[in-house]
Amino acid sequence: MSLACSQASTFGGGPYVDDSHRHLGDRGGELTSLARTQNLRDRFFFWRGLSGRRYVCSIFKAGEEAFVSDITLGLAIGVIRSGLDVQARSIIQLGQYDHCAQLRAIRHELGVNEWHVHFSNSASVFEDLTGSLLS
Repeated sequence: MSLACSQASTFGGGPYVDDSHRHLGDRGGELTSLARTQNLRDRFFFWRGLSGRRYVCSIFKAGEEAFVSDITLGLAIGVIRSGLDVQARSIIQLGQYDHCAQLRAIRHELGVNEWHVHFSNSASVFEDLTGSLLS
């Protein structure tokens, strides 16, 4: 299981920890192709990896951890959204264990109110996004 958090956490396994909390900047945003479709615009977001590559994610609200934990090939980015401010706080690879309880604990401890899920089981995608979003 791989887990990365952007602040000190009680989650085991020696997660990557970084106490700096930069604002979104050019690391992600809404998909411009969906700008005129309110329903779809609110369900997708992209994050830019350290490599510059864009990763499109599906958005799930806090409380949908049971569904997110059933995803077998993907990673979940724990996000705090307040108005236009969007901050990634943790990244976890899905599908290796039952993550529902862990996702709920992360949500409560870090204040996560959205899960951005990218459907990929690639370790390089996890490393690319972790290097960009949590550094």
